[in-house]
Amino acid sequence: MTTQIRDDLAQALWETLLLNSSNWRLPHGDIKRIADQFGLGRNVVARIWRKGLTSMDSRVAAVVKAEWSRRGRKKVDRAGLCERVAQVPVVDRENQRTLQLATNTSAYLISQLIKEGYLRRALRWTRPLLTPKHMSDRMKYCADRVLRTMEGVTTSTRCTTLFT
Repeated sequence: MTTQIRDDLAQALWETLLLNSSNWRLPHGDIKRIADQFGLGRNVVARIWRKGLTSMDSRVAAVVKAEWSRRGRKKVDRAGLCERVAQVPVVDRENQRTLQLATNTSAYLISQLIKEGYLRRALRWTRPLLTPKHMSDRMKYCADRVLRTMEGVTTSTRCTTLFT
């Protein structure tokens, strides 16, 4: 398995090749000598030299950076995503699926934003909290349902004695 050459090593190699060249040409055997000096293969040094020459055609400075670092899926700008989320109405932010549809992003990206701390899970109460009167009414209703299934019990007198 071959290892990738680091960008700083490629830049140092390019500068060494440039110092040894005259009129954009290297003397015979210099690529092999410089490859041994840096501990690299001859083809690696030749590739860096060609890459530097082709990038020097239109620029002042050569670009000999590795291209493997620019491959793959690019990261999505988190600040832009947070702005898009902020523009979504609160009603459409009730769960991850509606937020995903409103911002036109993937479910994975929404979960990553939560994991990275850009978003936080927040519980939203969709109904008001129960008051003591509501709780007692609810308990009466539940007890009434339970007592109705029991045999031989009059529910109306039983419930009023339980909750008064």
